[in-house]
Amino acid sequence: MQEEFGYTRKQAALMLGLVVFILCQPVIFFINHGYLDEMDYWAGTFGLVILATVEIILFAWIFGMKKGWDEITRGADIRVPLIFHFTDRRAEPRRIKGLSRLVDLGPTLAELVGDSFDAQMIPIEGRSFLPVVKGDRNSYAVDSSFAQRRPTDRKQLREGWRKGDVYSLLTSRYKLIIHTGSGNELYDLESDPLEQVNIIEDAPVEVVEHLVEQLSEQYRRMTGQGERLQLGPIDPEHIEELKALGYL
Repeated sequence: MQEEFGYTRKQAALMLGLVVFILCQPVIFFINHGYLDEMDYWAGTFGLVILATVEIILFAWIFGMKKGWDEITRGADIRVPLIFHFTDRRAEPRRIKGLSRLVDLGPTLAELVGDSFDAQMIPIEGRSFLPVVKGDRNSYAVDSSFAQRRPTDRKQLREGWRKGDVYSLLTSRYKLIIHTGSGNELYDLESDPLEQVNIIEDAPVEVVEHLVEQLSEQYRRMTGQGERLQLGPIDPEHIEELKALGYL
């Protein structure tokens, strides 16, 4: 109040005390009717959303993002990470039909900051899709995506998970799921996008064999990465940690 409204210290203290006194009256007189509990609930839930929305509007639209960034960084003892930096550059919204994978996110972020995973000890499976964001749609082409479920533990089995290992391969048209403990699944995503009809028994043999070969190649490539490190056997302590995390 002293800085923004020009009040003296005494005026600011009196004003703050008057506001607090007025706001405390309903709590004092209606404490037996649950007023404090009700106020605490709404202030801690709905009130947070309202205040945050008002702050965002004031900060972004009224005060301005550029002025806001200058304000929170000027003379600050703690540097705000650049990941929160606002830029007024706009990218044209676009929807690109094709596969994308979670493993591609790492190389993409690395390229964004001017780095690369090319110098890693072992090859990185992912590929950067930053060129696609910039408009070059032909530089990022992924024909399949591999996934593997971690081994089940007793808790997951109680929740209905199937026993055994599960591997899957996703292409632009098909989704193949291999269960080591039960029957396999194959779905034609063009005619059955919701994956309701398992066509593993009716699909052409050459289609299934080709998908299985693709999945096997992906699996061999993924499992071969650890062997390339040549770090030797894992000590028992790390084995127990991996078991506790559900990986063994």
